[in-house]
Amino acid sequence: LGSQISEKSERVECDFLLGTLSQTLYHFVVSEYKMISKKLLLLPWLFCLIISPFLVEEAGSAKILNIAFMSTKSHKITYEPLLRELAKKGHEITIVNPNPGKAEKNIRYVQTIDPEQLWKTMPNMFEMKLNMPAILNLIQNPYIFMGKRSKHICEESFKLPQVRQILEEKFDLVFFPALFNECIYGLIHKLNTSVVLYNQAGVIPWMADTLGTPSPPSFVSAAMLANADRMGFLTRIWNIINVAIDWSILQFYYYPMIQNMYREALNDPTIPSIKEIESNVSIILANSQISFNQPRPLMPDIIEVGGMHLVPAKPVQPKELDDFLSG
Repeated sequence: LGSQISEKSERVECDFLLGTLSQTLYHFVVSEYKMISKKLLLLPWLFCLIISPFLVEEAGSAKILNIAFMSTKSHKITYEPLLRELAKKGHEITIVNPNPGKAEKNIRYVQTIDPEQLWKTMPNMFEMKLNMPAILNLIQNPYIFMGKRSKHICEESFKLPQVRQILEEKFDLVFFPALFNECIYGLIHKLNTSVVLYNQAGVIPWMADTLGTPSPPSFVSAAMLANADRMGFLTRIWNIINVAIDWSILQFYYYPMIQNMYREALNDPTIPSIKEIESNVSIILANSQISFNQPRPLMPDIIEVGGMHLVPAKPVQPKELDDFLSG
């Protein structure tokens, strides 16, 4: 009997040990599985954390081209601060211009025609106005004076190897001043990218019209006339005549001349017309300010940025003169 009791107690102890061992093993396996599962769940987040700096760098910067064959310092300084600020934000800026600037981080300058050569080709506006027929003096259209000069400068610029190299590059955005630089539309078509237009002389009616902003001649002055928005009857008639003359000169003289030029320079007769390419512009930034300009309708894709180049005034020396000017 004693031996039977001893055997039973040994079996109970063995069963207890086996049960305890199996439970311990089970809990260990379950806890390890949970820990491994948690670690596996963290792997995608860890992967995202590792690659996110590279993704942010790629998504946060853009290659921007600013290009102008026909450019003066007085025009360039009005939009240069915008390019500098974009460069400070990490964007890569390429500036193609006859007037090179100082070397700065993220800004690459490509010079076109030498400024001295550019000015030698420019007509003396005062002499032209004195010597031209009276009827042309009345027509105040800049393309009469500058059309052929603009064409010549564009032709010479397109021949430059550094400009040809631009066609081989890829850009995320083209930002360019369009006035007298309409030949660049051919290059823009080749680059096939987004475009921001800059109007150096405020809201230019024939460019605004392309983007759907009307310029009613009853109260919006023609481009080269300084008419007030409240015009008398005769002033309105003269304004309408000037608007019609501007449109005719562009459509029948200047645009066909420039279109033929950029098609020949880029060896592609299929490049669309200026107005067709211009209609795909994303927005227009206008060098104007509502406080100084006459009231006129503007669509949301035309933004007035006049004065963005201004900086806080520095104190004038001597102090007495500064006090006098400060009132």
